[in-house]
Amino acid sequence: MSLPNNQTKIVFFTFVIIPSIILIGIIVYLFFLSRDNTITNEDIVIPRQGDRLLLNTEQGGVAIDNIYQLAGPDLPQKGTLFAENKNYSMSYYPFDQGFIINLLNPNLNFARQRAEEDLLKYLGISKEEVCRLKIMVNTTYSISKEYSGRNLGLSFCPNSQTIQ
Repeated sequence: MSLPNNQTKIVFFTFVIIPSIILIGIIVYLFFLSRDNTITNEDIVIPRQGDRLLLNTEQGGVAIDNIYQLAGPDLPQKGTLFAENKNYSMSYYPFDQGFIINLLNPNLNFARQRAEEDLLKYLGISKEEVCRLKIMVNTTYSISKEYSGRNLGLSFCPNSQTIQ
């Protein structure tokens, strides 16, 4: 029994072409799209240039003193706490090449000023260079209800917040 020409095309399309397209889609998904592309701690490389670290910014690289030589306890994402006192704590995260400065003194202006002065010394760079880096300056609710949860920035950098 022979099928008419149109029915043969429909059967061929239904049982050969459509399953082939589905199979190709599954293969593409399994081999290319389902791979885990997340960056893990093992993937993070700390770029070193002698005793300095090279950080990439939108305005080009900035070489800083190797803060890992000051390092205290390790933090998640290969972060490191490199400075801490009664006024602030400073940490660095190579995953996004960012710094977090947490102000711990209720006199936020004083704490930020001390942190800024010390940060420039720790990194061995100028104010212009430090303003190119990714730095979050914040405080907790227990220190300041008004300023907690905000990025205060460094006072001498663009987009910093004025503390009253």
